[in-house]
Amino acid sequence: MKKIIMMCMLVFAMQCTCVQAQDYQMFGLSERELTQDTQGLLSKKDFDSQFGDIDKQYLYYLVRHHKSHQYYYDFDLTPNWRKTGKIGVLGARLIGLNKQKATVDLRNFEKESHGLALRTIAKEAFQTKTLKKVILPNTVTYVAPGAFGKVKVIKAKALQKQKDGSYEYVYHLKKNVKERTIQDFYNTNKSIQSLGGDETYRHRYQMTMRKGQTITLCSSIKVGKKSYVMPDLYLVYKTDNKAIVKITKGKMKALQSGETTISVYLSTKVRDPAYQLQVIIK
Repeated sequence: MKKIIMMCMLVFAMQCTCVQAQDYQMFGLSERELTQDTQGLLSKKDFDSQFGDIDKQYLYYLVRHHKSHQYYYDFDLTPNWRKTGKIGVLGARLIGLNKQKATVDLRNFEKESHGLALRTIAKEAFQTKTLKKVILPNTVTYVAPGAFGKVKVIKAKALQKQKDGSYEYVYHLKKNVKERTIQDFYNTNKSIQSLGGDETYRHRYQMTMRKGQTITLCSSIKVGKKSYVMPDLYLVYKTDNKAIVKITKGKMKALQSGETTISVYLSTKVRDPAYQLQVIIK
């Protein structure tokens, strides 16, 4: 596995050298790679069933550059994956523009990447002569120094400029917390039963409620040795059945009998850490 990772890292490094050139049109992908990119993020199972490939080729898929209609990007991977050999995809990293425009609205990035949120932006990603304004989605957590040049930037207030010229997403809690320092995101409600984790969610839970009952979700993060309760302001909820429950200000009310699955993300829509809650209402 280490030899495979080292080989892919070498290919990845060679790609990065090519993409630093100003003319992003020179960056080419094979027809097969372009086909893969029209399908968004592929799981190992989906990749194998469609392309019949071995592990090292799927690993190459995870570390290579990708292309959509307007953007060049790669996957923003879990920290230290080179050391652990365990790779997870947190979102996407923008490395260049495929279209020359005066204004670039990156709030449409997630739609073009089939649900993959834009998390980070590489150095010199916007170095084009025609660009005047950039609009960033709230999912962006880090921008490398020199990414914007002299263009006007519209961004979330939480994305704050640092001394080195970079931008980092900061949560204003009892202590200011940078998004990249968060080690875990989980639920601390005592009535919730843990179901363990899977390749998509680090934590999965199950809860049984009565119709009309209201509970506090109790979402928390871990930073170093400390834990912080996350305000509803910084959370995003996705449910497969909105008629079953209603979530307001971190509290969930059971509306009618049935079952639903709720995915809970930080406001930056980070895939990992995130948790999933299966709710059964009787």
